[in-house]
Amino acid sequence: GLAADHFAYCWGNNEHGQLGDGSLSPRPAPGPPVGAGLPLATLARSNSLTHACGLTSAGSAYCWGFNYFGQLGDGSTFDRTGPVTVATSLTFVELATGPFHTCGRTANHEVHCWGALPGGSATSTTPVLIARQPPLAAITGGQSTACVLTTAGEARCWGFNGYGAIGDGTAIDRTTPTTVGGGLRFAGLSEGSLHVCGVTHDGRMYC
Repeated sequence: GLAADHFAYCWGNNEHGQLGDGSLSPRPAPGPPVGAGLPLATLARSNSLTHACGLTSAGSAYCWGFNYFGQLGDGSTFDRTGPVTVATSLTFVELATGPFHTCGRTANHEVHCWGALPGGSATSTTPVLIARQPPLAAITGGQSTACVLTTAGEARCWGFNGYGAIGDGTAIDRTTPTTVGGGLRFAGLSEGSLHVCGVTHDGRMYC
């Protein structure tokens, strides 16, 4: 969690250093702050059990924990027990993590991802431009998919689609953001392991 002092505190399993406190020891309660007191403005919207990321107030991205696929974005595949800087000159306004990837959106509505890139067999240890989108309101990360929500409420998803999580009426994997069918406009999205749900402005939920 992110405390009022802008330091992140974590607890629970720490097999890959995902608590960010410099150790591999599990903790039943919050321990030392992540990175010995790295000030963060936000934490990533998370669908990951093994790594975590956060943004500074200047939009610099830091990640820590499991890194087998390069999902920490520091150019390596080594696990990290404390925050490492994502290797990019980009600044982000929001991050989202899946189990094996991380994605970020920039202020100019670009989507960049790193790790096991959703929708294909490619991996990257540093950010890769996925798409430039219409004005974006949010980004989410699932197990093997990712979605963005435009300011107009349109949901666009990409990645593994074997169970229809992209929502385009097919079971075809997508490597770029693809519009969710049905003409619905959403106020918010949430991703599970192999599904996506959205809430419309009138309070209806669709999955």
